Amino acid sequence: MPPNAKIEEAEGFAELGMFVDAWEVIESLPSDHRSELGADAVRLWCFISFQKWDEVEALVNVLRLGCEQRKLLAATGLKSLALGSACRRDFISAKDFIQQAMSISPEIRLAISRDPIFSDLA
Repeated sequence: MPPNAKIEEAEGFAELGMFVDAWEVIESLPSDHRSELGADAVRLWCFISFQKWDEVEALVNVLRLGCEQRKLLAATGLKSLALGSACRRDFISAKDFIQQAMSISPEIRLAISRDPIFSDLA
């Protein structure tokens, strides 16, 4: 199966909440295709679903240096980190993640400002 078809398959698994299957497909990609935008998006979704916050943060730090699509993906990851921090009642970290997300992507700024969950943090 061509790498792009595998990435689409992994995205389908992730959309269905089948994150272990999505992860296995991404890991089966040739190494030169594992960092494509679609693969990174699936990897981020998997890390978030597995609550692997250190991995989310590491991937976000790579994504934030890329193109606008990668920056939006990084900001989405930061928004998830903020939510996880808020759930653990670590509001200082949550606020920091929100501020980082808003500085990276203007698109996420609007979404965060309209989200009542983040009204006290933004």
